[in-house]
Amino acid sequence: MYRLADRAPWLVRLFLAKVARDVERDPDALFSTIMRSVGAADKEVLAVQGFREALDRDMGEAFRQGGGGPAHDLTLEARPWGVPFESIEVPIEIWHGEDDLVVSPQQARILARALPHVTEHHVPGEGHFSLFARHAEELMDSLVGS
Repeated sequence: MYRLADRAPWLVRLFLAKVARDVERDPDALFSTIMRSVGAADKEVLAVQGFREALDRDMGEAFRQGGGGPAHDLTLEARPWGVPFESIEVPIEIWHGEDDLVVSPQQARILARALPHVTEHHVPGEGHFSLFARHAEELMDSLVGS
């Protein structure tokens, strides 16, 4: 999606407009798609009723005004940010699940190599959603302590 967002943002807007319509009509359809694209740890967490309801609210809010906002975010992420990463002086914590099938752990490693003051936390056995669900307190403690 990043390559597409950089080269053909109009196509990403079109695709996410369809996703927004689908979410509005049938929120369970997007959830089913998500379940097919995540690993075992994420499937376990997403099966928990409270977490599932929170994800439904989050997705509903993300697409409440259509797909334009998410498409814009994706396009911004895909293009050069114009920020000289080497000049960032604040400490940065990067947390990533080693079993994340939504955002590759390699992307976190690439970002970490570009930043000067990074502490990386690559958590084995955790995915995109399960990382925060299972390690929220530890994650927040590390951020507050930074």
